[in-house]
Amino acid sequence: MDREVLETALKRSLKDHAIARVIEAEEESALPKGENYLSTILRIRMKVVLGNGRVAKRNLIVKRGQGSDCVIVWMNEVLKVEVKMYSSVFREMEYLMEDVGDFEEPLWCKFIHYDSHSASLVLEDLKVAGFGLASRQVGIDMEHGQLALRSLARFHAMGKVLDERGLISKDDFHSHPLMTNSRYVETLSYSGLKSLREAIVEHWGPEWKSVASKLDIPVDVFYEKVKSCSMYTEEEFVCLNHGDCWTNNIMFKYNWEGKPHSLRFVDFQFANYNTPCADISNFIYMSLQPKLRRKNYKLLLEYYFEALIKYLDIYGYKGPKPTFEGLEKAMDRVLFFGICLFVCWYPALTAKAGTDTFDLDTLLRTSGKEGFHKGMFLEDGITEKIGDDLIDFVEKYLSS
Repeated sequence: MDREVLETALKRSLKDHAIARVIEAEEESALPKGENYLSTILRIRMKVVLGNGRVAKRNLIVKRGQGSDCVIVWMNEVLKVEVKMYSSVFREMEYLMEDVGDFEEPLWCKFIHYDSHSASLVLEDLKVAGFGLASRQVGIDMEHGQLALRSLARFHAMGKVLDERGLISKDDFHSHPLMTNSRYVETLSYSGLKSLREAIVEHWGPEWKSVASKLDIPVDVFYEKVKSCSMYTEEEFVCLNHGDCWTNNIMFKYNWEGKPHSLRFVDFQFANYNTPCADISNFIYMSLQPKLRRKNYKLLLEYYFEALIKYLDIYGYKGPKPTFEGLEKAMDRVLFFGICLFVCWYPALTAKAGTDTFDLDTLLRTSGKEGFHKGMFLEDGITEKIGDDLIDFVEKYLSS
């Protein structure tokens, strides 16, 4: 075929499927109340005219800050990180996939626009593409968990290769605010630990008295323990992390048998550099059903490790690869943060519908003095859900 003829055909095809005009647009909340904490997620339903003259329906997602001034200020800060991920990092990851012949689906949705004036991020609507959220109240099973860990390994490997090629750098990203910002650590983690301790003392019974006493840790000591989870050596294998990898930030797509076969990660506002174990610990503690995670802990880590090595090879990484022993050591370094989030926040994020758990506006406005509701630590089955990990947590990290 003549090159000019081919060029004309391609241009016409693209024009035929492009949106020429928006006839009407309506907005609605894209998530039920209580499913998003830092931002408003709106779905824009549109009727449009395509380049070929046909009328069609199209959807978009718009994300912007919500709530009090404190929340909006924080949201606008972290949204800059997410915009960088969509506008720059993912574009380079797509080039990398093309370069090595990776024909798997991307792990992120399509970026459309960022409006700095209204601090609004416009993205592809994954729901109309067949993706949906797993139930955070039920928790993720092993089938979903293995797919998520394999995909997380792929994401980490791509980021590591981009770093090796000088296309991204740890200097481009701040440290994780929930690990290094003393205000947020005290407001969102330490206050949760205090509320848990009060609930244990008042309602869990005398057999939990020893655990409660060990949770009475000074705030400055607590902050240093959390901050240490962000500190890595030059020899350690580190890479770009998602930063908030848990159930509500992963959307799955299912085959005809109802089995998950692909996913998209969303909400990259806390992207940062650390050991990949920071993402792993966040995911397995905040997403997997606790009994499954406790039973299969090492198996899950091995599954991730094998996938990471595989994808580092696929993407042509030339640097030193991590060892499994090194990965286990890194997990030990970050587990204080992971388990602490689990015992403080997992009850809130998996509470039954209608249960008062926390008010983010109040927490930020009062620096954590108010905003946590102890009722979430009193639900039926709460000790079966977090009790074993809570005992391990105080014995390993707070026994002294």
